[in-house]
Amino acid sequence: MDYFNNLFGPLDKDKCDYFFILSLIGLIAFISSVMMLLTIMLRHSGKKSFNQMMITSLMFTFSNFLIYFSNRIFYNMCLNSM
Repeated sequence: MDYFNNLFGPLDKDKCDYFFILSLIGLIAFISSVMMLLTIMLRHSGKKSFNQMMITSLMFTFSNFLIYFSNRIFYNMCLNSM
């Protein structure tokens, strides 16, 4: 029974830092993707592949925001559940 408690039992509150670190990484990735999006908008606006680059950059920015936001929610849920 102790084996299952060690594997599936509740963790300490300091384990919530995992989600905090992931949300920081997500925030850094989100900020860098916004900067990349602005760079593409300013430098490549007249080129033929602008639409494809813009769509790709928007999707990348949105996915980085979702990573940041979901890990922030997980962090808050972890803190409030203990």
